[in-house]
Amino acid sequence: MTQRWAPIAAPLEHIIVAPQRPASTYPTLILLHGRGANASDLLQLANELNLGDFLVLAPQAPYEFGTPPGTGYAWYEMNMNGD
Repeated sequence: MTQRWAPIAAPLEHIIVAPQRPASTYPTLILLHGRGANASDLLQLANELNLGDFLVLAPQAPYEFGTPPGTGYAWYEMNMNGD
């Protein structure tokens, strides 16, 4: 069975970590969190990588998923059957 994905109309909140030095262009790293995590979970990773000259973007997935509410998010909805 082929499943079609429909686009969602949801703004993606995000976190931006600006480079330490001003420049006209920057190498950019986009960090995507996993199911049940959130964008701020990845900031520790960005700090550990010491990416001083990189622009780091961490978008927040649009579907709330986790307990307590607001602590975890998912990129897509999933029903109890795993679909």
